[in-house]
Formats: sequence, C-alpha cells, structure tokens
Amino acid sequence: MFFTLLATLDEAERDLAEQFYMTYNKRMYTIAYHILQNEQDAEDAVEDASIRIINNIAEFADVPYSKAEALIVLYIKSSAIDINRKRAKLPMLTVDSEEAPEVADDSESVEDNVITMEFIERLKQHIDALKLQYKEVLIYKYYYDKSDREIAELMHMNNNAVRTRLTRARDILRSEIERNGD
Repeated sequence: MFFTLLATLDEAERDLAEQFYMTYNKRMYTIAYHILQNEQDAEDAVEDASIRIINNIAEFADVPYSKAEALIVLYIKSSAIDINRKRAKLPMLTVDSEEAPEVADDSESVEDNVITMEFIERLKQHIDALKLQYKEVLIYKYYYDKSDREIAELMHMNNNAVRTRLTRARDILRSEIERNGD
C-alpha cells in the first residue's frame, strides 16, 4: 500500500515522502515498539503512519523541520495507540477455556454503536481535511488531552494564539459537519 501511494505522488512529493521515511523510519518504529511491545504491531503502526503522512505530504512541504518532526511523532503515536486499542478490544481465549465468553448486555443497541462509530470515522475525516495548524491543536487538545499552556509550549506559540486556533478549528469543524449533514 505504501509503495502504491508513493507512485501516485509527483516527483517532488515523492522525494519528500522518501526523505521523511528514510529520516524517521527507525525513530517511528522505536516509538511504536515502545508503545506496543510487539514487532509486527510496531511495523503495522509505522506503515499506517507513513500512509497518513503520504496522504498529507503537501502540508509538510512548507512546514519547518521541528514541526514536521513533531507531527510525524504525533502520527506514529496515534497509529500505535489505535492498534493498541484495537488489540485490547479483542477477547483473549485460552485453550483451557471451557465456556464461551459472555456477551455484555449494554443498553446501547448494535445499531447505535454502528452509528456512533460511523460518526467518529466521519469526524476523523473532517479533522484530517483541516489545515495543519488547526489539525495540530485539535489533536494535542482532544487526543493527547494537553492544556492550552502545554500546546503553546509544544508549538512555540503563546496561549492566546492556541485558544484562537482551537476556536477557529472547532468553528470550521462544526460548519463542515453541519454542511455535510453529519
């Protein structure tokens, strides 16, 4: 999948993607392995993050090195955490297990769960479509649960600029969701 996506890029974007991959591949793997403690899952996380980077490669062209590196680390952590969550949801059965696991009787129906999952997926797509400056603050704020002050330090900005970007990002996201009927 990774190489198929590379083939769809123009030469400048392909060179940039290859440069990022060559520069950060080992670091991405190390971060993913630290989170997942499994070689195959870490490799999957690196591939997922690399695909996300390729899909957003145009945004990296004008980004300073330090911000590009921070965003790449964000992508790999996000991919590794997603894989970890998926892995945690899978029931673990042992050979000695005599009974099938009980199915939880939640008050939510399967249909409600599917609708919620579809909304979350559409929300992720809307966030991915945002400009990098807005995407970063939203991810730091809501995914990594960082305070405005922590985001300001990470992004080398003042607190007011972070709050302004968060407000604008939420407004853009809200209008996109309303516009698309999500």
